[in-house]
Amino acid sequence: MQFNPNHKLFGRPQVQEFTKHFQIPTQNWVPTMKSEIEAFIGMSILMSIHQLPEMQHYWSSDLLLSVPAISNVMTSKRLKKNY
Repeated sequence: MQFNPNHKLFGRPQVQEFTKHFQIPTQNWVPTMKSEIEAFIGMSILMSIHQLPEMQHYWSSDLLLSVPAISNVMTSKRLKKNY
């Protein structure tokens, strides 16, 4: 049995219908660099060790809450885009 790209299960209209639900809006899209992915992984590990009640506390101006090892690496806005 050969693969038939026009078969109704794999045909172009079905694939287009399926993928249109997963398209990402491109107007605010910014490519992610390798260094950002590495930073994201490191930040995720650090956040799992140094846990705070709210995500925004890592970027807080309050000295008791802020974590410079997180806030100096990536902005909270950029981190949320990577999630």
